[in-house]
Amino acid sequence: MHGAGALAGQGGAGQRENERLPVLGVDLDPEAAEVTVRVVGELDIGTRPQLLDALPSVHDALPAGATLVLDLAGLTFCDGAAVVELVHLVRMAEGRGPVVVRDPPRMLVVIADALRLELPAGTKPRVDPRPPS
Repeated sequence: MHGAGALAGQGGAGQRENERLPVLGVDLDPEAAEVTVRVVGELDIGTRPQLLDALPSVHDALPAGATLVLDLAGLTFCDGAAVVELVHLVRMAEGRGPVVVRDPPRMLVVIADALRLELPAGTKPRVDPRPPS
């Protein structure tokens, strides 16, 4: 599988100053029937520009008829503006082929619903384990 690389974003409070968490990874394989966009860490006002910068390359890499898999299993935080951009990515891709949103955080689904932004049919929020009592 060919990787388009991962973009780096600001780390959380528990990280050293010079460490960076990957925010966005795009797995591309010109022979595959799907393109996976993997978002990890926090997606907010500070890291959202990296998502916006990556949208044209995702669009260009998505052949007609291919499935876009938006993998949000590693997403730990997402603000309302970032939800709008993720839904924009979904809408852009739906014109080219099927879209699957995998493991979105419950809060992302709640925000999308509150903003009346429709996620693809069958999108189910992940069940996060409860913290120990």
